[in-house]
Amino acid sequence: MIRIKKSHTWGMPLRQVILGLTTLVMLTPTAFATEVYALPEPGDNIVGEMQSAVIEPGDTLTKIAQRYDIGLAALLRANPDINPNRLRAWKHVKIPTAYILPPEQRRGIVINISEMRLFYYPENENIVITAPIAVGREGWETPLAATKIVEKTQDPTWRVPQSIRQASAEKGKYLPEVVPPGPDNPLGQYAMRLSLGSYLIHGTNNPSSIGQRVSSGCIRMYPSDIEYLFNQVPVGTPVKIINQPYKVGRYQGKYYIEAHSPVDNSIEAKEGVQRDYRTVVEQSVGDAGHYLEWDKIDPMVQQHRGYPQRIL
Repeated sequence: MIRIKKSHTWGMPLRQVILGLTTLVMLTPTAFATEVYALPEPGDNIVGEMQSAVIEPGDTLTKIAQRYDIGLAALLRANPDINPNRLRAWKHVKIPTAYILPPEQRRGIVINISEMRLFYYPENENIVITAPIAVGREGWETPLAATKIVEKTQDPTWRVPQSIRQASAEKGKYLPEVVPPGPDNPLGQYAMRLSLGSYLIHGTNNPSSIGQRVSSGCIRMYPSDIEYLFNQVPVGTPVKIINQPYKVGRYQGKYYIEAHSPVDNSIEAKEGVQRDYRTVVEQSVGDAGHYLEWDKIDPMVQQHRGYPQRIL
């Protein structure tokens, strides 16, 4: 069942939302489904709510991330005081399920590689569907582009690109030319091809990789997320891939910043996509900029917690 949340959860007191004190959730073996939110009112751009979970004996951060449909890295950034190798039972963990929508037109799919998250705006519907992703590792960066879905395949066959076979061979791992559908196929059960040559949005047989920079440039998703998206997204859907580590959000006249670790990308450097975060903030708040307290905002950005924090 899909969870549909109203963006008006941001109407709760700021301290309760940001500290995750309003929703204390005992973890269970039942995974949450893909997140679907009603779009916020005009002028606002924040959806979701922060949550808090209690670690039960035997839990791992990987299991918790999958249950709440977030990436492992996002969970770690939101909880810098937690050692993933020495979890303490009954400790509270922040679940960063509040999102500032990307500063792009709300059309089709928008992928923010710094955030490692996908946003899908179905045509003629007042909702946004969002899910964590894995993106290209260093040297195999996911390209920034305006593209579209050109093909959808269930139970895909992986025809391994020569570049990937060669790189693997140099590490002593020899890949076949073709990997048939099945549990050993790293594309998972669903794949959507982009108009970017061999780049795909696809599932995975390694869910623990979601939320990390580990792919050869393709966009990976949790199996349940790609299955849901595959059945929702038509061929021809536009896809915009951006690299925006700093997003400024607004809710009922209040402003927030969401900071992620920047991803160095040669295309970004060439095209000047990434802007200084102070410029991003100042352009977003307009005339209210003279009220900004940079001595408080700068640490928020430098810590890269990955969830909205109040700045004005």
